[in-house]
Amino acid sequence: MINRNRLSALIILLCFLQFNALAQSIPSIKGDVSVTTNFKDVFLNYGGPGITKKMKHIAFSVNMIPSLRFFNDKVIAANGYVTNRFKVAPTLGFGPSIVKNKFIISAPAYYLFGDKTWTFTIGIGYKIDKSK
Repeated sequence: MINRNRLSALIILLCFLQFNALAQSIPSIKGDVSVTTNFKDVFLNYGGPGITKKMKHIAFSVNMIPSLRFFNDKVIAANGYVTNRFKVAPTLGFGPSIVKNKFIISAPAYYLFGDKTWTFTIGIGYKIDKSK
């Protein structure tokens, strides 16, 4: 049986590829889209404000990253029965990114308010810059 987080990551990746195909038909669209994980949860990220240092073929940046977090939440019922619920929650991350030839390696950190902990993630993405 496939893990829900892996299935979520696969669905997000397919949506990401569809989004890139859609960007080719829209007159003007710009942004960074990436998928990161802490190997427990999956985060879908879309650009954000930051500081960027560009060189010839590579760019380094530190960004605020608005994201959607996909995760399983354990719920304990009154009778002690434990169930997993799949949830999606908006969150804001902060961290570095490296962009080379429109491909992104991103490593944002997130504060999880429910757990009162920081989590560090890593993932890949694509820089969309379609202007007509």
